[in-house]
Amino acid sequence: MTRGRVPRQVIAALALSVIAIPGVAVAVDKASAKQADVAPLHILLTNDDGPTASGEYLTVVRDALCAAGNAVTVVVPSTDQSGNGTRITVKGSVSAATSTFTCRSGQGTQYAVSASGPANASPADAVLFGLKVVFADHPPDLVVSGMNPGGNFGRVTNHSGTVGAAVTAIEQGVPAIAVSMEYDATDATRGFAGAAAARPAAAGFVADLIGHLRQGRSGDKPLLPDGGLNVNWPVAYDRAGLTVVPPGGAELTRIGTGESIVLGYLPAVAGAYPISAGICGLPTPCAAETRRHADTTALAANRISISPLDGDWSSDARKDLDKLLRPMLTG
Repeated sequence: MTRGRVPRQVIAALALSVIAIPGVAVAVDKASAKQADVAPLHILLTNDDGPTASGEYLTVVRDALCAAGNAVTVVVPSTDQSGNGTRITVKGSVSAATSTFTCRSGQGTQYAVSASGPANASPADAVLFGLKVVFADHPPDLVVSGMNPGGNFGRVTNHSGTVGAAVTAIEQGVPAIAVSMEYDATDATRGFAGAAAARPAAAGFVADLIGHLRQGRSGDKPLLPDGGLNVNWPVAYDRAGLTVVPPGGAELTRIGTGESIVLGYLPAVAGAYPISAGICGLPTPCAAETRRHADTTALAANRISISPLDGDWSSDARKDLDKLLRPMLTG
């Protein structure tokens, strides 16, 4: 998953039309607005936090996608499933509670998916239900997962429910974009007010990104033929710690090796080891980044990170392994 095989023409389009957006889009710009003049994209919007756990992080993205002229259907797990990666439910049954929301001049439907097992439905379950039941007759054009409050970059990407939902869609042949918002250490002391205030800008950027991808689409080809994208929006304050500084642009990155969430185990109490979980830098030191063009590096520089996802955890190490394992290989 760290080395997405997004086609060169898609990367070129992103480099020209996303990275060069003046001031970083703070609302839906003309590229996205033009979607309203053509047939709408059918978007399945999901998350890993459930219908209410993320507050307006989900609804702000939903409304931005609707404002850009898309037809949006929300399919989410009924409870908070953060950190569940690509877990799927294989026994029992699932059900879905439905509700409606306004999407431009029309109406959209939201499905909150539950499972009969104690672990309840995961983000991957929600996506599978959406693709196999809600969109059974025709797949959506795109799955958008998020917006997640808290970054999903570096090592935590493999365990993220937000990214796991996107990967599940990619496995099913549907392009997907995972969207998360990084927390600044200063913002953590202020109830993450800066992240909350940045939600409209981040949601507008996502809608704009989709608009640019659509401009580069030809015929009935998918928006992202070979997978998806993992987008992280930074939240950073000025040196005085008083004002949130808008991102300094966006760049194409790779999933890094640095940490965003640090887990540890405290000394045992009655044979049980309490789990210690913290956010990188709050105050646990962050692991050093070892990969070039990493998402962690871009975020540290207050730049939006856009990392390709291939969705199958493949690696480009075949050539090196061929040399190492040649004596064992046959045929």
